[in-house]
Parts: sequence; structure tokens; C-alpha cells
Amino acid sequence: IRSVGALAPVAILALALWPMASIPLMTIAAEEAERAGIPVVAAMSSLTIAWALGELIGAPVGSAVAQVGSYAMSLTLLGLVAAAAVAAVTPTVRSALSGGRG
Repeated sequence: IRSVGALAPVAILALALWPMASIPLMTIAAEEAERAGIPVVAAMSSLTIAWALGELIGAPVGSAVAQVGSYAMSLTLLGLVAAAAVAAVTPTVRSALSGGRG
């Protein structure tokens, strides 16, 4: 991608889709914490800390990768990390959506 303008539709789409994923995932995290006997405040605090660490580490690393390589390389790396995260949480989400019967 050679221009920032070409990234605008991708950014708008990502901003539009993020709440559709994050709101249900926060609910699932709270419900699973309750089911496991973990105080919800501890689970949500851990989630917030993990989120902050991702922002703290992810932005500079992504920027450094883009400077050394390209935006495409940085976005590809981000996509691989996101795919790994989805693969890691999929069993828990499936279990929560099936009411804990899976």
C-alpha cells in the first residue's frame, strides 16, 4: 500500500467491526470468570492490563517493523498475531456459546 488514503477504508471497517466483537467477548470473559469462581473484578483487571501491554508493546513494534520493512510486513505480522489469538480463545468461546456443554 503506497498511500495513507488507501488504508482509510480498512481503518473505517476495523473501527466499525471492533465493537461487534469486543462487547460480546467482554461479556463472555465475565461469565466464564464467574463460572470458574474467579472474582469478575480480577478477570476484568487482568484483561485491562493485558490490553494495555498490547498497546504499549504492539504500537512501537509495529512501527519498527514498518520502518525496517514495509506497512505490508507490519500488517501481515499483526494478522498472524490476531489469527493466533483467535485460535487460542476459540475453544473457550465455543464452550461459552454452547452454555458450557462443549
